[in-house]
Amino acid sequence: MRAICRVASSFHFARNIATISQGTAPQGCRESLRSAVYNGRTRQWPQVRPCELPKIPLKQDTKGLRVEELEFCTEPDPSSSQAWVPLRIVSPAQQTSAKLPTVIFLHPTGSSMDSEQARQVAYAERGYLAAAIDCRYHGRRCEQLENPREAYQQAIVRAWRDDGREHPFLLDNVWDIVHCVDILSSRDDVGRIGITGTSLGGMHSWLAAALDERIYAAAPMIGLQGFKWALDNNAWQGRAESIPLVFDSAAADFGREKADTEVVREVWNRILPGLLDAWDAPFSLPACAPRPFLIASGAVDPRCPLPGVLEAYELAKSAYLEQVQAQGVPEEDAAAEVAKRLQLYVEEGVGHKPTQGMDRAIADFFDQHLRA
Repeated sequence: MRAICRVASSFHFARNIATISQGTAPQGCRESLRSAVYNGRTRQWPQVRPCELPKIPLKQDTKGLRVEELEFCTEPDPSSSQAWVPLRIVSPAQQTSAKLPTVIFLHPTGSSMDSEQARQVAYAERGYLAAAIDCRYHGRRCEQLENPREAYQQAIVRAWRDDGREHPFLLDNVWDIVHCVDILSSRDDVGRIGITGTSLGGMHSWLAAALDERIYAAAPMIGLQGFKWALDNNAWQGRAESIPLVFDSAAADFGREKADTEVVREVWNRILPGLLDAWDAPFSLPACAPRPFLIASGAVDPRCPLPGVLEAYELAKSAYLEQVQAQGVPEEDAAAEVAKRLQLYVEEGVGHKPTQGMDRAIADFFDQHLRA
């Protein structure tokens, strides 16, 4: 694993860190994120039921494993199109009374929980309980199965243009994940819960961990980023290009040929209320302290620019140090304990792409922290 902080000084983000650390960061980061995620809803225990046969059967050999196909409801109106969340759980068929280390896997944009099958099976074969869900307007929650990316973007455009009843980009998915944690934490076979995801799923895992302290460890892959850093440094284009219909539509609403910094800022403020001022990475990553957190990134990722990641990482190190010392870790051991709990894995020359190296780093990280 790379000690990326050795090269952090080559990036120009010290001024932003100083500004945030001097007190502009809201103390209520988690409260602000909770307000955005809940969006006026009252959380209730989710109804759970067996799910109909999946549209895409399992491709991996699951001999010796137990596969549960379920779905749970997270919306007040169970007849609404996004109310029911498909959930697949893969675990060892022969279980002892011991609780299993548990990981939630979250898929990238345009995919579904079926893309996580191989990871689920691999983890279950190593003694984990592995869960995966379809995020909103993806997988079995997408009416346009031939083009889920289009349906997902159309939903975000509606969120941009309507009164905020839906937040399909990030926030409503975190709402679903919190309910998934409700279900998992109630099971007798579930031990410590970890969460990971790729790209969009990485963003979901980062924010879910910031909000829900029942998540013991998190390891987002090519997901954590500084949205405000990108705006302030004209580096927002990569993220905007991942959902082009949204920003093309917003630019048209502004009477412009293409999106610019002002348009992007307004989109984030509308579809992710509170993000830029309260729960962006420089605020929400420190809020995860002292729980184990691994960031897996590519050094040249245009969607998650490394300097923005480093800004949040440096701030989080201070928060982790304070927290581990408050837990009674001796001062001479505190830095090593922080390095154990807060880790950064960066692959040189890699853009917005998951790698085998990232997968191995995350697996090692979960082995270290979830196997009690």
